[in-house]
Amino acid sequence: MGRLIIFSGTVGFRHTCIDATVRAIGDMAKENAIPFVATDDSTIFTEQNLNDALAVVWAHTSGTGLLDATQRSAYEGYTARGGGFAGIHAASDCERDWALFDELVGARFRSHPTKRQLQTATVTVERPDDPSVSMLPAQWRWTDEWYAFDRNPRADVEVLLTVDEGTYDPEDSSMGADHPIAWRSKVGAARTWYTSLGHEPTTYENSMIRSHLWAGISSVIADDHQLQER
Repeated sequence: MGRLIIFSGTVGFRHTCIDATVRAIGDMAKENAIPFVATDDSTIFTEQNLNDALAVVWAHTSGTGLLDATQRSAYEGYTARGGGFAGIHAASDCERDWALFDELVGARFRSHPTKRQLQTATVTVERPDDPSVSMLPAQWRWTDEWYAFDRNPRADVEVLLTVDEGTYDPEDSSMGADHPIAWRSKVGAARTWYTSLGHEPTTYENSMIRSHLWAGISSVIADDHQLQER
């Protein structure tokens, strides 16, 4: 069996919830007997290390220049062979000059409310059949930092969750009536999954959100745990 890579590298701003995120994912990996490595060091991105990676979780990665050209090439080869991508929250705000990453993450962080950074809002499950949201109520109230994105990704992804802007004040960070906050897709052979939930460290103590994360990560692992042949 391969291993899960939990990558939390940052350039510039670093979320205070990273330790809690990595700890929660690591605990769930242990509970499911999945080997893992957690690191913020981009030297993990080599062909050899990625060869047996079940998936790469980009945990609150932020900033551009995390990976050099050789590391990006290794990761591009990995995704071309079916390697899985899972992004959490700030993952949509990293490697903005990398076209492949733009496709994998689905949309880019644009802004969030600043006067009231954390607000309680109503979240709607769009795809109740998806394992990463099937444990959630059809509509539920949640407190988080609500990201707005540079584009609505709905045309290119399967939207899993939306937030109702009528239930909080988006300030200058509105996306209108259709505001996706979690989605899944496929880019070439690679399965992708992204959630913008998870700004606060206490998020990762919530059993419902932990299940959301683990099911999302699990959904991008190849069925047979094997990458395609080169």
